[in-house]
Amino acid sequence: MSAVDTMRLVRHQETEAMPIAIVRRYIEAFNTGKFERAASAFAANGILYPPIDDAVKGRNAIARYLRREANGMKIASDRIEIRAQQPDNICIETLGKVQTPLFGINAAWTFALNSRSEITSLSVKLLASPEEWLGLQQFA
Repeated sequence: MSAVDTMRLVRHQETEAMPIAIVRRYIEAFNTGKFERAASAFAANGILYPPIDDAVKGRNAIARYLRREANGMKIASDRIEIRAQQPDNICIETLGKVQTPLFGINAAWTFALNSRSEITSLSVKLLASPEEWLGLQQFA
């Protein structure tokens, strides 16, 4: 491999590593209950799409929502993958489990990041089988 090829490979790896590091920092802040820090990863007009509630827009609103709804929850990420990458938009998917004080459930998080490495949107989907949904009704 030539020196130029090596430099291109290193730049490519660094380009991929930064967005994944943003996602990991969000998860770490979420898991430690530092919701203002988690919300600060969003763009000023970033949007959180929770699995059940309406969309939440803006850093302050996202921090308030997380304090109210996510207290005691933990994200266990099994996999973080870049799904699409363009100069001004990167889509990252994370699969894993969300653990609440009462139950755990498989989930998918889809992050969209802008060119400044800010989260412009985060969509959270619960991935439960019909049997799991029935079991969750006792907690409703």
